[in-house]
Amino acid sequence: MYKGGNLGSSLCIQFSTHVNQEILVRIFGGFLVLLSVYYLFFNKNTGPKEMSKPMSALYIVASGLCDGLFGIGGPLMVIYFLNLTQDKKEYLGTMQAFSILNVLWNTLFRLCSGILTPAHLPMIAAGMAAILIASILAKTAVEKIDDAKLRKMTYLLIGISGLLNVL
Repeated sequence: MYKGGNLGSSLCIQFSTHVNQEILVRIFGGFLVLLSVYYLFFNKNTGPKEMSKPMSALYIVASGLCDGLFGIGGPLMVIYFLNLTQDKKEYLGTMQAFSILNVLWNTLFRLCSGILTPAHLPMIAAGMAAILIASILAKTAVEKIDDAKLRKMTYLLIGISGLLNVL
């Protein structure tokens, strides 16, 4: 089902080269803050739940659009997978698999579109190495955190990320 996200992401990658990035980043930051506030204070769901197909499609397509416009669609997929997975191990594995496939797709699309060049590859490789190291560290940390705390910490980090984009 994520191919709808890839299509949206690919279209937005092309579009994003023609718009003021500073304004887009601030709008996205505000969106992340609102998302964080909603999930921290107003959402009563504290565990996995079945999502309707339209709601799943909305999360996936919105993630793809954000990924293409801002280079970060992960926060929506984090929330999506938090709602679908049964426990933190399933969540972490699902999120890591999604992240690596998504980074590969978007990087290849940007390379093929000429947005990125081979000169960018060393920095991309360094970023991917950092992601791998962070994934290993996250696995260790997640083992020591209960599911409810993991959810709250995740929503809080999404809000902090949003604030950093707004400022």
